Amino acid sequence: MTCEKCGRCCERYPCAFTPNDIMKLSKYLKMSVKKMLEEYFTIDYYITDENKYYLLPKRNCDKKGLNIVSYDWAFGGEPCIFLMDDKLCKIHECKSENAKMSFCKMPAPDTKYTKTGIWKMWEKYFDNYELNIEKLENEVI
Repeated sequence: MTCEKCGRCCERYPCAFTPNDIMKLSKYLKMSVKKMLEEYFTIDYYITDENKYYLLPKRNCDKKGLNIVSYDWAFGGEPCIFLMDDKLCKIHECKSENAKMSFCKMPAPDTKYTKTGIWKMWEKYFDNYELNIEKLENEVI
């Protein structure tokens, strides 16, 4: 399946980003990881008391800063912050692995890009609900 450039997926479901995706995007946007995360991302949680988190792009209506929220994997009517007016992705050339394989469907359950697979990639970077950006920058890529 190829992208039809309709924007429906970016209006309905956020694409989760792995630690490697975050580092690549930081370089692509020519921004520090900290500044990029505060401007464009939010922390979603799967199970907070077990450090099961992952990063999602903010919605256009989200407040500034890197905040912890639960979208329950859906935007609820607000599009991804990277979706432009022409329904194209601002970061298409550097979008997440999850986005590259998802298109207008959710990832297959046997892939590492499901909710469970992605939070497993993030768990070593969270400590007591805080994302350790320095550890991320030092270990990834």
